[in-house]
Amino acid sequence: MNDQKMFCFVYDNTVFSHVQKRIPERTLKALHALKKQGDLVVMSTGRDLFDPSSAGYAGQIGADAVVHCNGLKITVGDEIFYEHFFDEVLLENAFEYAEEHKIILGAVTPDAVYFTHDETLRDNEYFKYGLGRDFRPFRDVYGQKVHALCFLGEEPQIRQLADACPGIHYYMFAGGSGADVLDVDISKADGIEQLLKHYGMQWKDVVAFGDSTNDIEMLRRAGVGVAMGNATERVKKAADVVTGDIEQDGLADAVFGRYLR
Repeated sequence: MNDQKMFCFVYDNTVFSHVQKRIPERTLKALHALKKQGDLVVMSTGRDLFDPSSAGYAGQIGADAVVHCNGLKITVGDEIFYEHFFDEVLLENAFEYAEEHKIILGAVTPDAVYFTHDETLRDNEYFKYGLGRDFRPFRDVYGQKVHALCFLGEEPQIRQLADACPGIHYYMFAGGSGADVLDVDISKADGIEQLLKHYGMQWKDVVAFGDSTNDIEMLRRAGVGVAMGNATERVKKAADVVTGDIEQDGLADAVFGRYLR
């Protein structure tokens, strides 16, 4: 009987440590061990993992597939399997509203960063990764292909934006300091659903690891949903298992302790 599993891992704060600014060594060994025994390793993230800021780390993992941008882009190997871009009219409306109402909203492309009120961001820790971010006027992104937007601030502001611009959907970051902004009601789980059909597998074959609100549907639908120790309480309640914090090798402990045959 084929006992192959699909292991779905969130990137930020599950695989990639923002404290260490790297993928912990034991985490990387755990991912490679799963691939070696014939399981599928899928990364599931709110960002575009092929973006230059992430591509080096993504290459270390060698994932079989990636669900990028909360399901707006899916790659199998190096090939694009599915892709959706933000509606251009809605994007412009959202940016203009954000500019007028002092809301920090932006887009990141491989070449530059485009944010309203970017003067408040230049010294912000959010961008202190030694990347030399090139901030450009936000209107310069109009007409470009963008998968999703990024909001920085508290939830009442992004709720205000969503109310003013029908069609906006958002997922708050785990720390509550911002959100991924989408133009469709889609999730990481929707992306995984497409991959399951592609590989001829079912949700019972999935073991999913996550830490944030946008991981909840994925954790609930998976055969086994694993919440990281650093996950929010709401995420932990949605999971079947809670492992250790990322800084305590929680992912590696779960994989080495439970899932290597």
